[in-house]
Amino acid sequence: MTISLYVSTWEETPPVGAIAYKYHLEARDNQTVLSIEIGDFALLKKGQMYFDASIEFAESSKKVIKTLAESL
Repeated sequence: MTISLYVSTWEETPPVGAIAYKYHLEARDNQTVLSIEIGDFALLKKGQMYFDASIEFAESSKKVIKTLAESL
């Protein structure tokens, strides 16, 4: 699943899909592995700040996704 990000206050307008969260599920040894790929925030002037915030978001969201998945 891919969620493309866009913020109207960004000074730059990156190509659609260039900055996104990409979620991948993979079956491995009777388990499901979730990986999260974060888009290229280097395209933005304050890219490092947005990237750092995205790392924090990914860390917290993966825990929520895991809890939800295990409750099914």
